[in-house]
Amino acid sequence: MSIRTIKLAEDHRYFVRIIKRPKRPKQPPAKNVSVLLRMEDQA
Repeated sequence: MSIRTIKLAEDHRYFVRIIKRPKRPKQPPAKNVSVLLRMEDQA
């Protein structure tokens, strides 16, 4: 493995750790959010 590949893998792991840490304990997936917004628009 080249040094660049190892660095990319480390960066990826770092970003995944940030993304997986939710700001709220229960964070709805984006799909549910868009559905809720659509329902609010129709109401």
